[in-house]
Amino acid sequence: MHIIACCAAIVLVFAGVLTQKETFNSFETLTVFMLAFMMPLGAALNSTGAGEMIANAVISVTGDSGVMIIMASLWILTWALTQVMSNTAACTLLCPVGWTIAQSIGADPRAVVIAVFIASSVAVCTPMAIPANSMIIGPGNVKFKDFFKTRIGD
Repeated sequence: MHIIACCAAIVLVFAGVLTQKETFNSFETLTVFMLAFMMPLGAALNSTGAGEMIANAVISVTGDSGVMIIMASLWILTWALTQVMSNTAACTLLCPVGWTIAQSIGADPRAVVIAVFIASSVAVCTPMAIPANSMIIGPGNVKFKDFFKTRIGD
């Protein structure tokens, strides 16, 4: 879907409907930079061993409490991370963590990874959580506190 939108934008520029300046002015730089820097952050945390440290921390906190408690803990951790970084980056970081945890406790890693996928998709409380939130800040004159008002309540 995003490829079709990019192709349509390119056609509009080449057809003269939009100028290059109008095209570049329509981009929200916050969104572009956030996406550009969060994906390498998730990859770096996993390649440095921080992902394994997180897995060990979750296992040590939950102990022998069972798969459901560990999945719930991982769900909460994923949800919390997606409030301060993009959901894609949080998912990139925590999927290998979830896989490692599941293998170490003898659970099905696919179920744990699906829980991480879903938890990263339900985070909507901050502008950093999903790119759509960050895109409406400028044009919609939306303030940071407005996200909490609409998501949590007044």
